[in-house]
Amino acid sequence: MKTHIKTLAIAALGLIYTALGHAQKFSISGKFPGLTNGAAVELETEMQGNTVTLVRTKVVNGAFKLVGQVKSPTVARLKINDKASYAENEEPREHSVNLVVENVPIIIDAVQYDSIPLDTDLEHPSAELEKHVRVKGGREQANYQKWRDMVRQAEINAWYSEQAWLNYAYEHPKATSEPATENSLKALARKDKVELKRLNREFVEAHPNTAIALKLQRESMTEVFVNTRAELEKLIERFKNNVDRQGYASFKLFVQSLMKYTKGKEAVDFVVFEPDGKQSKLLASLSKDKYNIVDFWASWCVPCRREFPFIKQALKVTGDKAQFVVLSYSIDSKKKEWTDCITKNMLANEDWKHISTLKGWDSEALKLYNITTVPCTILISPKGNVLGFDLRGEQLLNTVKRLKNGELSHD
Repeated sequence: MKTHIKTLAIAALGLIYTALGHAQKFSISGKFPGLTNGAAVELETEMQGNTVTLVRTKVVNGAFKLVGQVKSPTVARLKINDKASYAENEEPREHSVNLVVENVPIIIDAVQYDSIPLDTDLEHPSAELEKHVRVKGGREQANYQKWRDMVRQAEINAWYSEQAWLNYAYEHPKATSEPATENSLKALARKDKVELKRLNREFVEAHPNTAIALKLQRESMTEVFVNTRAELEKLIERFKNNVDRQGYASFKLFVQSLMKYTKGKEAVDFVVFEPDGKQSKLLASLSKDKYNIVDFWASWCVPCRREFPFIKQALKVTGDKAQFVVLSYSIDSKKKEWTDCITKNMLANEDWKHISTLKGWDSEALKLYNITTVPCTILISPKGNVLGFDLRGEQLLNTVKRLKNGELSHD
């Protein structure tokens, strides 16, 4: 009798473990018009800056089903090809659905395959087409949908206003100065972008424990020297209970890596050379009684050359006694190209100095200040502390005006 009871108990435990095993897996299924048999279906996510495929399958009998497992709710992307095979030089046409994967059954429904946002669509924002797709999943998918409902129209507005501005600018390349129409389009595009950022920030602050909030926060942190150490530590604390445990671990490491690029941190020194060949160091080249704008650029960089007028205008804004100096650090590798560009564009004066190491992208300064693109600027106080990062165009002019009005403290 005891043996029989023991056998039943073991069997019951086995059923429980089996049930738990099934409960701990996700299934993503879909069946709607337009799916092509044999077409690839793939689920991918971002892990520590890399795209990782979680699971893949193919369309069979006009439907697909993916089965897998995630350690915690994960923001992911489902990609579906438009056909089973492609010619040698043919690029796959992938339609995609963004979602949050949890270990629950997930059903994707669409009006038809072509109604799903196309990755290469240049005529419509994906936010406009996603209304044709419905994803039924777990709690985190519901939170994701709440966010999409909150920002969708703002995202659509931002996409169209930016396209209108860029298209107008492209069609009027010979304008010597920005016409009123372009100024108006640019202002609207920026206004819509600011509104979209505001809504994203509002959602993140209200729902910090959701998987999508963690992803939004990470994607918003594209610049260095904009947060103090205390602010970064608060971010780590704010998201410590986020449901995406794997994502939080990666996020925490990322934020910790920014600790060496905090606002107010003392500028890092390195060896430089002036156009006449004289060796110096960055800190020795900085003004001790004015603000310093260290401008990273290159003679071959077209966007860098577009910044020249803004720098010249910024120097004029402050009048005869500028509150700042410009120290342009070139990442050129050939001295003649560097110095010729300075001379041709009349870039040198009492408040505009030039330095370089002529090592191109191997320049030590790029690594020390985490600079991956040019143009890029760093604002350094008279005391040698970093106060701002990537001030360009009108943002640079606004910062200079604040300097002139005494609205910025030294540190």
